[in-house]
Amino acid sequence: MNDNWDAKFKKKRMSLFARNDASARVYGLYDGDGVWEKHFHNADMVIEAVPEHLPLKHAVMASIEPTLPAHAVFASNTSAIPIRDIASKRSL
Repeated sequence: MNDNWDAKFKKKRMSLFARNDASARVYGLYDGDGVWEKHFHNADMVIEAVPEHLPLKHAVMASIEPTLPAHAVFASNTSAIPIRDIASKRSL
């Protein structure tokens, strides 16, 4: 992700401030660090990027979605699984 912002900065399509601001807003989290729930309470968007295994994607979604605010977007980094299949287990 930083490579894309660096390229935009180099081509003068993005200021250094905007590049640094965008970079500061992205957090890579995993379930073993113990602080992910704190970050998700204020998140505007979450992108899961786990392996292409539907039960795993469902488990990740089930653990994360309840902590998100109502306005948040939950996205999936998937290419092989139809998004409707992932969303079929969505908690309401």
